[in-house]
Amino acid sequence: MLGVLHTCCATLALLLGAVILLTRKGTVVHVRLGWIYLLSMTAMNLLALFLYHITGGFNVFHIIAIISLATVVAAMVQIAMRAQIRRWLWRHYQYMTWSYVSLLAGACNETFVHIQFMRHLAATWGKGLPLVASAVIVAASAWVIFRCQRTILIKYGWADAETRYGEVRHARSAD
Repeated sequence: MLGVLHTCCATLALLLGAVILLTRKGTVVHVRLGWIYLLSMTAMNLLALFLYHITGGFNVFHIIAIISLATVVAAMVQIAMRAQIRRWLWRHYQYMTWSYVSLLAGACNETFVHIQFMRHLAATWGKGLPLVASAVIVAASAWVIFRCQRTILIKYGWADAETRYGEVRHARSAD
């Protein structure tokens, strides 16, 4: 039963995260979906801490769940305390996007556990295939996150972004 609830929360978070990342930021819809995303990620990660049937004990997936939980909570702290936190928008962007990346990598890993074709693929190509697939997701996501951050941060009000990225661009062109 816990596994089913964990999967439902993860699926909801995957859908909400995609909508949040692909739509306009700062709107009422963005805020509401963000809170639901936070609740689904929190529930998913807390439920993960009670799932031991695969390995029989505390393991690396439980550590990842704790890190994931800390990431989404940190993202929301940036919003709640934005008046006191320097560069809150950049931090919120980083925490939220990386929380979604961890969700994607976890979903990728779960496909290798629960989908027969993917289990067969991993058995054929080697047990390291899920790790490689997750690493590809993380690397591709890192490229997208860093490629888009300037545009997104300037668009949504981080005044320092123009100066900071102007300096970075200038420093690179000097090489």
